[in-house]
Amino acid sequence: MGTREDREIQEKLNNLKKDMDRNEERMRKAAIDYEDLVAEKESLSAAVADLKKARAERIRQAGE
Repeated sequence: MGTREDREIQEKLNNLKKDMDRNEERMRKAAIDYEDLVAEKESLSAAVADLKKARAERIRQAGE
């Protein structure tokens, strides 16, 4: 058994490791959320492009 100071240091180290593990998990979740948002943005951008193309085609057909 170590001294009281050794136990306090070990406890602080353990707490820091737990905090680091929690931080890593939050970072992983944030990365996943970011990737989901990027995919959704790409999907929305594609939908906007399709609608603009359809609108342009309708305008072209109306002009004929």
